Amino acid sequence: MEKYDIIVLAGQSNAFGQGLGDVTREYVPDERIHIMKDDANPKFVREDGIVKLALKWPAENTISVADERLNADGKKVGCFALQFAEKYAQEYLEEGRKVLIVYTCHGGTGFARPEWGVGNILHTRMLSMTRAAIAENPEENRIVAFL
Repeated sequence: MEKYDIIVLAGQSNAFGQGLGDVTREYVPDERIHIMKDDANPKFVREDGIVKLALKWPAENTISVADERLNADGKKVGCFALQFAEKYAQEYLEEGRKVLIVYTCHGGTGFARPEWGVGNILHTRMLSMTRAAIAENPEENRIVAFL
C-alpha cells in the first residue's frame, strides 16, 4: 500500500487544464507523482432546451502515474496541478511517500446551475474520490493541499 500525500484538484476550466502551446519546460512524468481519475465521463447534454451536466454515477476510480492529458487533437494539455505536485515532491515529500492528485475538476461547471454546490453532484463526487484516496491507506494517507 502506497503512502500518499494527497492534493485535491477541484473546480472549473483552470483546474481541469486548458494549457496549449509552447512551454519553457515540458512536464515529465515522475514515479513519485500519481493521479486518481474516475470513469464518470462528465459531459454537457441538452434536455428540454436546458444544458445539464451528465455523468456516470457511481463511478470507478483508477490510479496511475500522473501525466498531461491529451485533447481531441492528440495535443498535450497543461494542468497546473502537475507542476504544483512536482514542486511539492521536490521540497516537502518525505522518503517512502508519494503524491496523489485527486482529479475531480471539470471545465464549464459552476455553482449557479447547480453542479458544485454543497450536496450537488460534483461536490459529492469530489468528496467520494477524496475519501477513496484516503481509504487507499487510511493510517498513512493525508491531505496536504486543495487546489
